[in-house]
Amino acid sequence: MRHSMSVEFGVNKKITKSLKKIKSLFMRLNKGKRLLFADIFMGFTKSITTLIFSTIKSVIRP
Repeated sequence: MRHSMSVEFGVNKKITKSLKKIKSLFMRLNKGKRLLFADIFMGFTKSITTLIFSTIKSVIRP
């Protein structure tokens, strides 16, 4: 139980790091484009991360 929590935390940290990098990249783009891309990207990553976590959880706790 504890192990799965630490794994999830580590993955969350990595995702947060990459999101920050991407965010700073978007800051350099013009505002209209940035907002559009950010909305699409955030929706995309959220769906993927929830998919990954639900898969991990189902594997750890059958």
